[in-house]
Amino acid sequence: MNSGLARRLGVELFIVSAIGAALGLIGPFGTFAMPGGARMAYWIIFIIAGYACFRPILWLGDVMSATLSLPAWVGRSEVLQDPRYSTINARSMHIGDMYAMVEAIAPSKTTAEWVKLLDQAQIPNAPVSKPADLFEDPHLIWRKLFKKYPHPSEGEIMMVEPPMTMSKTPPSIRTMAPLQGQDSRAVLAEAGVTAADIEALKTSGALIEPS
Repeated sequence: MNSGLARRLGVELFIVSAIGAALGLIGPFGTFAMPGGARMAYWIIFIIAGYACFRPILWLGDVMSATLSLPAWVGRSEVLQDPRYSTINARSMHIGDMYAMVEAIAPSKTTAEWVKLLDQAQIPNAPVSKPADLFEDPHLIWRKLFKKYPHPSEGEIMMVEPPMTMSKTPPSIRTMAPLQGQDSRAVLAEAGVTAADIEALKTSGALIEPS
């Protein structure tokens, strides 16, 4: 394990342990009078609760710190010296400038290069794919989200498979979209219209069926 990371984890655990112990001893659930076993259980609960509350704050600080260092990663370290962008509050006051800066430098790298750069800087990110790129997405390929089906009039068409998978009742695409009027007779018959009346509708042109 990286020594810096080990030290960071050690500091975090020390802080949350101290918070948990303090809450367990002097908080509203003070455990001085409790038996040893119950007191230890309460301390563990408060330590876990303290870490659960404390870690997101640290994570947010990490993201802000990484985002602040991004100009250095893209060769614009001088931006960090500008008082307009040196703090979160200052950047918020000049957010329009920040967007313009991003718009200017974005075309200088490919999407893959930006993803790699942002990952190295530990800044949360995700690529925005074009519709045509989705068919080559590794995750969607693994999920088998797209499949070609034969259509009676359009030939072979690409369909999006049901996104859920269930072991006992697996969903599937059983029929293609019907052609205009394809189910008219069945719908009319189910509604109680007689065969003779259906034929009369067909003769009059009110009923359209696929040719």
